[in-house]
Amino acid sequence: MILTLIATLAALVLGALEWRRPDPRWRTARGVASVLAVLALAALLAPSPPPARDGGGVLVTEGATPALVRRVADSLEAAVFVLPEAGAARAFGANARRVADLPALLRREPGLRRLTVTGWGLDPAAAGAAVPMPSGFVAAPAPAGIATLRWPRRAQVGSVVPISGSTTGIAPGTTIHLDGPGGPVDSASVSADSTFTLSARARAAGLISYMLRVDHGGMADTAGIEVVAPTPPRLLVLDDAPSFESRYLKDWMAREGADVVVRTRVSRGRYRTVSVNVASTDVAVLTPALLGRFDVILSDAPALAALSPGERDALERAVRERGLGLVVTAGAVAARLAGHGLLTAFQLHTTPGGGLETQVRWNGSVTSPRATRAPYQLGLDGAVRSLAWDSTGHPLAAWAGAGAGAVAVTLVTAPSHWALTGDDATFRGYWALLLDAVARPTDPGWEIGMAGPLLVDRPMTLRRSGTEMTPVIVVQDPAGARDSVFLSEDAFEPGLWTGTYWPRQAGWYRIIDGTAAPRFDVRGDDEWHAWQATARTASMQARIVSQPAGERRRSRRQIPRAVWFGALFAAVALLWGERAV
Repeated sequence: MILTLIATLAALVLGALEWRRPDPRWRTARGVASVLAVLALAALLAPSPPPARDGGGVLVTEGATPALVRRVADSLEAAVFVLPEAGAARAFGANARRVADLPALLRREPGLRRLTVTGWGLDPAAAGAAVPMPSGFVAAPAPAGIATLRWPRRAQVGSVVPISGSTTGIAPGTTIHLDGPGGPVDSASVSADSTFTLSARARAAGLISYMLRVDHGGMADTAGIEVVAPTPPRLLVLDDAPSFESRYLKDWMAREGADVVVRTRVSRGRYRTVSVNVASTDVAVLTPALLGRFDVILSDAPALAALSPGERDALERAVRERGLGLVVTAGAVAARLAGHGLLTAFQLHTTPGGGLETQVRWNGSVTSPRATRAPYQLGLDGAVRSLAWDSTGHPLAAWAGAGAGAVAVTLVTAPSHWALTGDDATFRGYWALLLDAVARPTDPGWEIGMAGPLLVDRPMTLRRSGTEMTPVIVVQDPAGARDSVFLSEDAFEPGLWTGTYWPRQAGWYRIIDGTAAPRFDVRGDDEWHAWQATARTASMQARIVSQPAGERRRSRRQIPRAVWFGALFAAVALLWGERAV
């Protein structure tokens, strides 16, 4: 303002002096040249005005280059604001300003109407602050590495752990190695669509860290998996009469460490109870509390039909509402029950061949010696899925969902025959097939974070389903300190509980909720660079708000300095030349 005032006064004074000179020649040209010379000199001495703040700004995030920022800022004529993660502000221009974060920028520049983000974008936890204002996003390329990754955070001993993902900036055909605690585990080449698939077998329980290495790049990232011993389901057997099947099944599951209770009817209203690996339990009457202590109910059809109305209602509610599993051995009574209650999805049709031997096939297994089958055929529809087949391809065992639980029906009448002939593996395999298909999940059932690694100082969602959940859980960090996490129940999906937790250090954490203690691995924020950049870019692209039509202000172009220099040179040349003539 001061420079403008001085220049205006000087131009008026010099112009008036030239106009009052007695020599009338070139009077008008001299006056114009004097005024133009003063204005041009003032324009050259004035500092470059900063871009207008009331129109828009460019927010520089990690990954942005000075060339990208200058190109965007020049095209928009916008002010440049640099986050600390992006580096020194001076690298992005003399007028670039440093800001602590996006909320601080919005408080500092209340007139900012448009904001264009450059680089990899804002952290997903902070991206929401950009939503209320018209915005744009110019992404920078992510660094080379693993862009996405999927793997289970928990696996059972003996299971195969699948690991798959995609890469960015890595040429197809490049080898990715998977290393475990004992050395190399697997390797795969990056496909033409930049994806890869690896696998590892969980051989022992513990907290296992697998490293993914990219060939010829020196890049390595680590993924942690909690490997746990398989937990046999808690089993309640309902027999209408003493059975060899129950005896051999009980003995096998007892050796596996499972809790087994067998209830055998000896007369009307009287039962004999045998308990293994669990304290003696009164199971004379099936109640909701009693059924909640088991994961699977194995019942022959007569025992199922003999349940009182109260017991039948308790069993159906336990299956449909609490996820209990039910296995029914088929017989004449089962045929009458089919299509009703928990067996609604099943249809049993009488067919010749009852008591005849047949092979049983499942999951690539073929039994030998043969087994006997009940004289029925399972009718299948879209809700029923086969588990085992006979030699002609007809189903011998099938299961169907029933609310939160599942129900299975088997036509094999004497699986104990395999155990009696020394084929224990087939006996165990068949019963494991049935029980695993319907058992109430014994896994803690936690959904920890989204797909990909968990990082320090990044919020993670803890989610679990269950009607018996408590609204407060405890998370223990690697140092042993404990934090309370409050869960809220979903308003539209009762029984789904969700909370947010912020890990503050790298290492293994544990969730303590009174029923289980699942573990999860948190990595430092200096790892998984390509994944972080890809996730941030995707989050920004999904949440950014397009600029409304008609909102863009007119560009206020500045006269280049070269034009002012030329005007000053021409004016001085005219004044000097006129005096020399």
